[in-house]
Amino acid sequence: ENHVEDIHIREREAREKFENLDSRLDACGSHYEGLPNEYDNVKRCLTEIQRDGNHIYHDVAPEIYEHQQKLEDYLHHPENNVEY
Repeated sequence: ENHVEDIHIREREAREKFENLDSRLDACGSHYEGLPNEYDNVKRCLTEIQRDGNHIYHDVAPEIYEHQQKLEDYLHHPENNVEY
């Protein structure tokens, strides 16, 4: 297993998802401003962003942590003899 590559992939995915959430937040208000049902549409938009943010927090971030732990365990295992 290549834990370093797994960590980089997960971190890149998380960063892209966070950047996507940020741009979606900006769009929520400006996209629906002045349109009929503005409040409901903005609320729905924000609810979707919150759902996706929770996914990052509860699913993506723990995966990154898990891979980092596996890497640490691998690097510190006596048989691997990895020196810093």
